[in-house]
Amino acid sequence: MTRRVFPRWVLSAAAWVALVLQLIMLYAPDVPGPDTFFIPRLDLVAHCVSFGLAAGLWTALVSRPYLIGALFAVHAFVSEAIQAAWLTRTGDWWDIVADLVGVAAGVVIGLRALRGWRRG
Repeated sequence: MTRRVFPRWVLSAAAWVALVLQLIMLYAPDVPGPDTFFIPRLDLVAHCVSFGLAAGLWTALVSRPYLIGALFAVHAFVSEAIQAAWLTRTGDWWDIVADLVGVAAGVVIGLRALRGWRRG
């Protein structure tokens, strides 16, 4: 018997909301810079959390960790290239590193949640 903490529709809605919020954060033409609130590189935390949350929820939802990890990793590079080429923002290699750390953490956490649901 599968034990789920949340109904599947709640997980699905959360995954879509996380993805939409991530897209807004990445592709908004004007967002706070890297030194927001006088804390250097605070934007890296936002990158890591947004990619980690979205990747974790999607991993738990579709149970294809390699596909989810690969898609979000590619998106990390593509988003920075788009920011540098077409938006009034600059692409940053440290943002890509933070994105990839978030993807890895999110996939691992999503897999653990998925295993816990299947075991319970």
